[in-house]
Amino acid sequence: LLLDEYNKSKPTSIKGWYCSEKLDGYRTIWNTKTLLSRNNNSISYPDYFSKILPKDSWLDGELWLGRNDFDSHGFIREKTHNLAKWKNVKYLVFDIPDSNAGTFSTRYKKLKTILKLVKQRWRNLLSDESLPIRCPVRRHKHYILHSEQQLLDYFDYVIQNDGEGIVIRDPSGLYETKRCKHSLKLKPKPVFLFFKIPSTV
Repeated sequence: LLLDEYNKSKPTSIKGWYCSEKLDGYRTIWNTKTLLSRNNNSISYPDYFSKILPKDSWLDGELWLGRNDFDSHGFIREKTHNLAKWKNVKYLVFDIPDSNAGTFSTRYKKLKTILKLVKQRWRNLLSDESLPIRCPVRRHKHYILHSEQQLLDYFDYVIQNDGEGIVIRDPSGLYETKRCKHSLKLKPKPVFLFFKIPSTV
């Protein structure tokens, strides 16, 4: 699923749309067998992910360390994973990449059930002291919008706290692999500074 620009494809009304923080991590698909990058490249990751992720449902999300920390995600692309580095990695899931799985609202609700089972499997692994305490696979939190002002207020909050931007999703939108108008992103506009070069004496 590719995101269109909010200001280019602004809907007539965003009331009822889902809103979430745009993550600046490593986009990742779970295909019921392994984790893959958005470009379908293999990822080397700790085997506890395979032990807890569903065998009957694909997932779409991001491997994420935290805000304003994109450069630190480079180790995720390493051919052999480092368990110590992966302890702080969260797989934040925000969708089910299946055009037959219904609307976004339906898919997001289904994620709650799927990830509840993931969390239960994680608890069964916690006897291993080398694992992080909290389950690394989580549903990315979304809010229901009631007005554009609420959208702008949340955008300001995210940016002021070093976030990258926000994403809004039409609750009736189906999953698509191409860029679409029912999943939009809003990011700060780049600021270009121009300096006059002083003439030499």
